[in-house]
Amino acid sequence: MPVSRAKPGVWCDYCKVRYAKGSPLHGKAASWTVTSEASDTLGQERHYCQSCSEIVCQWGDEIWELQDQIDYRVKRQGERLDV
Repeated sequence: MPVSRAKPGVWCDYCKVRYAKGSPLHGKAASWTVTSEASDTLGQERHYCQSCSEIVCQWGDEIWELQDQIDYRVKRQGERLDV
């Protein structure tokens, strides 16, 4: 699952859910795009603005970067397939 810079004109998926339509934050531009390579969600994209990407990276007292989360899932999927 690659993490890449979001294309211009793409909005943050989390802000669309968190803020009411008409709020300036509802249409906040995305900074990052994560494209799924998992068989059940192949090609699906999630878009994050910088502040929302920081929120999803906060796990308790630790920071778990998006790429690290993706690498962990890929590793776990491989382990499940080998079982």
